[in-house]
This record gives sequence, structure tokens and C-alpha cells, in this order.
Amino acid sequence: MAGFEDRLAALRRIQRDYVSRGVTALTEALCGETGWDLLERIQAEGASPRYSALAPVGDPDLARRLAERGGPRLRLIGLKSFVDGALNGGTCLLSEPVPDGDPQQLRTAGDVARELRLADSLGLLLAVHANGDAAIDVLLRASERTGLRGRIEHGSVVRDDQVPVIRRQGWGVVPFGSYVHEHGERLADTYGRARMGRLIRHRTLVEAGVPVGGSSDYPCAGPDPWQGMWSCVTRRSREGEVLGEQERLTPVQALRLYTRGSASVRPGSGPAGTLRAGAPADFAVLDADPRRQEGLEARLGAPVAATFVAGAPVYAGHDVEVSGPEWCR
Repeated sequence: MAGFEDRLAALRRIQRDYVSRGVTALTEALCGETGWDLLERIQAEGASPRYSALAPVGDPDLARRLAERGGPRLRLIGLKSFVDGALNGGTCLLSEPVPDGDPQQLRTAGDVARELRLADSLGLLLAVHANGDAAIDVLLRASERTGLRGRIEHGSVVRDDQVPVIRRQGWGVVPFGSYVHEHGERLADTYGRARMGRLIRHRTLVEAGVPVGGSSDYPCAGPDPWQGMWSCVTRRSREGEVLGEQERLTPVQALRLYTRGSASVRPGSGPAGTLRAGAPADFAVLDADPRRQEGLEARLGAPVAATFVAGAPVYAGHDVEVSGPEWCR
């Protein structure tokens, strides 16, 4: 079993990979005491992005301890709960089950209502793993009972009738970013190609005005946000098939998804996602314009020129000189 130092070394490698791609903030989706210790340690080493974390909903005492230990670059933002199973594994809860599926229901609306109240009492977000549309129904019923809402992780299968309810109740949604590209053929085989237009509905949710953020779901998919944006823009599988074309985003929409969108579903981000006076000075320097499809394609697998967090460089590529916080004044 890997020890603390082994895990710290792995985290250093992963962090380096992220900041070299221009990532300035990360969320750990299920963090325990040891995970928090690792994040504190790596923060102390410098050259780090901002971190936020979710603690297991079943351990409110842990959540209280971690919240007290937080700071400006490492914060506990919420509790993590689960209603159903995995999209890739065919165990999500659906109103129209798939052949050979094995749906899982882990919580009822009453359970989620109690968890919403708990998170609210702690001043935290409730982030609920809910892939299938029937799992999302559980959340919407819980919200109707309590008047509270949280964040849907990952909202992979959304019906048309659910979209206005999600917006009205105020839920944020964090769908998988690169899943259509990385797992598209498997998803099409499991759920049927006709249903792919209802899977991972970035465009429908964004254009309905729902707060939507970008997500890697690493290590179940790759860490590269540019690959996630490319998947959202093309909806093209590794084999080249376009799946759910009507849910394609434009390059500008995809860029907003991973900047302003991600900030909108991360409590405490303030005026993040914009480069202006008063906003956190977290940004990446690029050598191609990702607002055009050819520029976005040029970013695939390539490091950015430089990444800054709180005005200080955390990554600089070859042949790039940066001089510290005064560089961006």
C-alpha cells in the first residue's frame, strides 16, 4: 500500500500536469483527513493551484474539522452524497431502463432532504452524485420539500421536463467534460445511439440558464480541460462518430464552461472567471485562441505558455520568462 510520501509524490505529478494545462483551481470530489493533509502539504510547497474539497456527507464531524482548517487557497465547500451508480457502468437510475442495466438507488428524497438541511446548517454545499434522470427526480423532490438546493454531480441523463425545474430550484450541474470523446462508443452501446442526445446535455443546460461547470472526473477520464472542451464542441468519439450532435457547444461556450461556469458552481469563488479589476488574478497565457475551433484544436495535448494563481506564476513553459506578482500589475 502506498504511504503518505508516495501519495504526495503522485499528487505533485498530477498537479504539475494540471497547471501545465492552464488549470488554476481544482476540486477534490471526496476528501478525507489524509487527503486534506496531502493538500495542505502540497500547498505549503508553493506553485500550487487553488483547491476546494467535498467531505463525505456521513461524517459531519470531519466536515467541521476540515472547514476550520481551510484558508484562501484550500477550502471545504461542501458535502458529497450519492443517489445512484455509474454512467459508464450502466448502474445509474433511469426512468427508461436500458437492457442489461443494473440500476442502483442509494438514497430516497427523504434522505437527500435531511442531507440538504445538514449541509445548510454547516454553511456548506450539498453535491449529490446523480447520473440518471430518475436519480435527478429524487433531488428535485427533496428540493421541493426543503426549499434548498445544491449541485448535481453529474446529471448525465436529463429529460426536457426536468431542465426548467433544475433552473427554477437553483441547482448547479457538473456534467462529465470529455466523456463523449473518451467513452462515447461504450455509452452508445449501453444506452443506444438514439438516447445519446439526452446524455451529457451541456448545450441544453447552458442555454436554459442553469449554472454549469466543467469537470474532468479524473481518473475516470483524462485531466486535460482542453480535451474536455474539444469533446463538448465536437461530441466526437475516439472512433470518429458524432454522438448527440444537438448538444454541441461553440468554442466560446466551452471556454466559458471551464472558466465562469466552473466558478459559478464553486461556492466562495467571488468574481472568478473574468479578468478584470477586483477579480482573483488566476489566469493562463496561451499561444492559440481557443475561441476558434482551430485554436482549440491546437491546444490538445499541448502545455500553455504560463499559468498564474493569485498573480504569481505556478507554471512557465520553455522559453517563457515571468518575474512574479509584479508581472501582471
